Amino acid sequence: MAEPKVKSVSHQQQRRRMLTVAGLGIAIGLVVLLVSSINVGPLKSGDWLKSLELKGYDWMMAHFPRPMAGAGEGEGPVAIVAIDQESIEQLGPWPWDRSLQARMVDKLHQAGARVIAIDILFSSAGSEAGDQALAGSMERAGNVVIASSFSGWSTGGYEAVKVNLPLEIFGEAAAGIGFTNIPTDSDGVNRRVILTETLGGHDYPSFAALSVATGNSYWSVGEIATHVPVTGDGEMFVNFSPDFNEATPAYSSLDVLEGRFNPDAFRQKAVFVGVTGGAKLDAFPTPISGKESLTPGVVIQARAAATIESEAFISATPPWAGKVMVVLVGPLVLLLFLGRRMSVAVALALAGMVLLVLAEGLAFRTQGLWLPLMTPILAGLLSVGGGLSYRYFAEVRKERQLKEVFGRYVSPDVLGELLEEPESASQRGRQLEASILFCDMYGFTTLSGSREPREVVELLNRFLSAVSHVIFEHGGTVDKFVGDEVMAIFGAPISSRDHALCACRAALDIQAALGKLECGPDTLLRAGIGVNSGQVVVGSIGSEKRMDYTAVGDTVNIASRLEGLTREMDSDIIIGADTYRLAGEAIDARPLGAVRVKGKEEPIEVYGLTGMKEDSIPGG
Repeated sequence: MAEPKVKSVSHQQQRRRMLTVAGLGIAIGLVVLLVSSINVGPLKSGDWLKSLELKGYDWMMAHFPRPMAGAGEGEGPVAIVAIDQESIEQLGPWPWDRSLQARMVDKLHQAGARVIAIDILFSSAGSEAGDQALAGSMERAGNVVIASSFSGWSTGGYEAVKVNLPLEIFGEAAAGIGFTNIPTDSDGVNRRVILTETLGGHDYPSFAALSVATGNSYWSVGEIATHVPVTGDGEMFVNFSPDFNEATPAYSSLDVLEGRFNPDAFRQKAVFVGVTGGAKLDAFPTPISGKESLTPGVVIQARAAATIESEAFISATPPWAGKVMVVLVGPLVLLLFLGRRMSVAVALALAGMVLLVLAEGLAFRTQGLWLPLMTPILAGLLSVGGGLSYRYFAEVRKERQLKEVFGRYVSPDVLGELLEEPESASQRGRQLEASILFCDMYGFTTLSGSREPREVVELLNRFLSAVSHVIFEHGGTVDKFVGDEVMAIFGAPISSRDHALCACRAALDIQAALGKLECGPDTLLRAGIGVNSGQVVVGSIGSEKRMDYTAVGDTVNIASRLEGLTREMDSDIIIGADTYRLAGEAIDARPLGAVRVKGKEEPIEVYGLTGMKEDSIPGG
């Protein structure tokens, strides 16, 4: 007899599932990109997502800072002289008479400073003697860079309309003039400097770039502008690595004026002079400034110069690279949810995101490469949510299917196990070792002919209920009822190494249960039971309109034949040789010899099951 066709999930269905979750992941990534590009309306989502990414940059700077060359104590390329609160308290309110600043220039020149960068805009006149003294000191030093600024300048797309230059007396005495404007990001934090700016067809150098180029034999401002990696707006990221503080000598201007400093502290360094205290403090929020503290502008300029001189640059990836990352993260995360437990999939997804953070941190620290972090993480977390939702609804659907398919066949405990381990309940065809039990009531035809139909149905239901209850107790699956015959499987869908022993115990307990069943006067129910063990194919079998979970194969056919032999041989329970081999140490059985069964050319050894050995473990 031809075996029915076993239904299985095809490769095409698997590909369809993969394409479904991949499409969902791509859709999530595209939604994140769409939301991040919107910059209109009350939410201005593009702003907050961009700000979120910038916070990721700050986090990288804090946890994976790019080291700066010459980062040993005092070995950095720059130094700072601060016009701090203590100096102002001792020398008088700011601004000071410029004769004090002239003395400071002289001190720094004598100390061997390569360039003296004064982050002060000398746009208004002071005392004539003071101005003359400062201009004279600048000329004698020959390496003083002073500040200018643009008015009307903005990072929002407005061009500079005016350059605020220092007085002519200082402009002529200085070695160069550089603008000190610092661009502000959308979240109000300053992270970059501009290297050059153009106004009215004239190129103006930035204060930081000019400070590096002055007295430098191998870099001009133009060479710096072409050598340094910049953003699309021509801006350079300032390295805010914490090792700058250790590498950069910083002195109070009071100490410099009074000569209290290491004679070699400023030798061949770019020395930046600026205000860090008092009411006219020039300070900005930066990645290293706290909630209540700001970073003085002179420190930002010094850091920008140190970034250039140590070549500890930070560059951002092209915008398309970040978009590709966002679109790819979703499918990669969602594919983890195929064929895995949800807890494992979530753990793998989170581990993948941690690895992404570590990989980006390594790239930031070693190569100065800033990759998008927060938007891929956001896409990843949304994808985890999508995966959980997908699996939840898929699991709910699967649970409903399992209840529909197996609820009639197995005990509630086994059904609970199947719901916990749904992969064990695969309805696809699979081959495994199991034991098959057939049970058929003796004399049912005679009984049914002598009773009323209602009584026959009641009797049959009591018989089938008693048999099913025992099968369930021993972890078996009721495969089908055919009239007064019951077929059961032990070892599927929940696999079991002692399936043969469980089937034997169930057979004995069925006979015991039938002996206690009250079926009316002079009626004692008996049944013939056949048990056989071996390889079977299990799965959902049937037509398109009706499918049943069952087992097929030679092992099943022989079990059915053994049940039929109970009417011919002196035994109510007959087991096959493989069942005896698997359960023999725990059962009492007597050899019944070799018999021929339909469908087998060679005789097979069979045994009559009589009981369990005294030292065997009771129950299923």
